[in-house]
Amino acid sequence: IPQPAEMELLDGSWILAPSDSIYYDSSVEGAQEVAELCAKQLRIVTGYKLPLITGKSIPTTGILFLKSPTETKDEEYDVSANNDCFKIIASKRSGLFYGYQTLLQLLPICVFSNTTQEGIEWQCPCISIHDYPNYQWRGILVDVARHFFDIPTIKTIIDGMCISKLNTIHLHLTDDQAWRIEIKKYPLLVQIGSIRDESPIMWDRDHLDGTPYGPYSFTQDELRDLIKYAKQRGITIVPEIEMPGHALSALSGYPQYSCNGGPFKPRCKWGVEDDVYCAGNDETFEFLQNILDEVLDLFN
Repeated sequence: IPQPAEMELLDGSWILAPSDSIYYDSSVEGAQEVAELCAKQLRIVTGYKLPLITGKSIPTTGILFLKSPTETKDEEYDVSANNDCFKIIASKRSGLFYGYQTLLQLLPICVFSNTTQEGIEWQCPCISIHDYPNYQWRGILVDVARHFFDIPTIKTIIDGMCISKLNTIHLHLTDDQAWRIEIKKYPLLVQIGSIRDESPIMWDRDHLDGTPYGPYSFTQDELRDLIKYAKQRGITIVPEIEMPGHALSALSGYPQYSCNGGPFKPRCKWGVEDDVYCAGNDETFEFLQNILDEVLDLFN
């Protein structure tokens, strides 16, 4: 977990009480959504009601999402916890969200459970934190082309990214081994390109397992849901659509855009194929532009 830019540990502790509320400053765009995410998680694990409130009257207890008196950068925030309340202060939604993640990190680890935890004192130390990232792009790559993960599994990856304040997930959607994204104009991309005959045995890439892998792919509606889920958690999904090489899965369904006409099948071993999109065919560019139009519309 990244070390905060500035941190001072103070005497005493703050304890979340059953009577506490969660306040948010509605003048910060997105503050309500962050407060709702906070309330949803804490209600699950504590069993407390934790009502959401806003307005000019700021409470002196509970969890407070407040607007910074000075303009803060993206993802910059302050946390101030005393015996009475836990304050998260920022001028942007991203800062409030990362302050909320810091709150979770300071509470007992069972705060990450998905069931109510009995007999827990929801306590964190009194503390003062000022934090901001050193790097704008903090991310991971998930290669669903070779090793498919379904949407619920990727959502758990996104949840894990939040804890470490990662903000970018590079989703590797196409390669020689598979095509995973629905393109409505070209249905054979997933009908043919999302299945390979077999895969390398684990830890032995030179021998195959004899087991068909697929069909595995994402519909555009599934990806829209995933994009929304990630955005709520301050994470951008960057799709990777390979070209001009690493394209055997696409050419398996549309060999007319290759240099030699095929036939092709998605590659079963790791590594790279020699067959690529044909740059000498003007229709190849139209094919790729149509694909990217749908991808850009989806991830815009």
